Amino acid sequence: IAPWAVRNYLVTGKFVPITAKAGESFWGGNNLWAKGGFALSSTLHFPDYNIREFSGLNEVDADKLKFKKGIEFLRNNPKKIPFLFLKKVLVHWSPINESKRFNYSYFIIGALAFFSMLELFFQNRLTDISLFLCLFVYSTLIAMIFAGDPRYRFPLEPYLIILASVFAVEKARYGAMVMKGKN
Repeated sequence: IAPWAVRNYLVTGKFVPITAKAGESFWGGNNLWAKGGFALSSTLHFPDYNIREFSGLNEVDADKLKFKKGIEFLRNNPKKIPFLFLKKVLVHWSPINESKRFNYSYFIIGALAFFSMLELFFQNRLTDISLFLCLFVYSTLIAMIFAGDPRYRFPLEPYLIILASVFAVEKARYGAMVMKGKN
């Protein structure tokens, strides 16, 4: 992080440890045209995105202004917030990717992982899934604040595969025990 922080300081004259794009991401997910994902793709589709408004500003100041615009939208449209947050969660965890194609493997793995978590929860084994729950809740909260996007859940997919495997193995063992009992 240090080289990037030094670069940011040299370019902007301000200490920015990681990025000066959080405001743009926040505004992109919290505006009149947002449908759960990022809606700042072009000035043609996003008329409020006035480039001249940001032209005299450095990266950090422009980012702060964009963050402010996202806050203004939420403040001026409080009734839209619950629906927008729900859309973001649905986009974040959806098996339909950006190209509008259904991802069958993710759907199967996601469903098995969900059933695995439910089963472990009802077996009162919360300590077994607490790490998974924390990761999934954290990822979902970030999506709700900024914008939902299937690619932001990619780091969690190995954990989904682990949970799906646990469910599949336990069901296979149960099936084997049932078959053995019938013979």
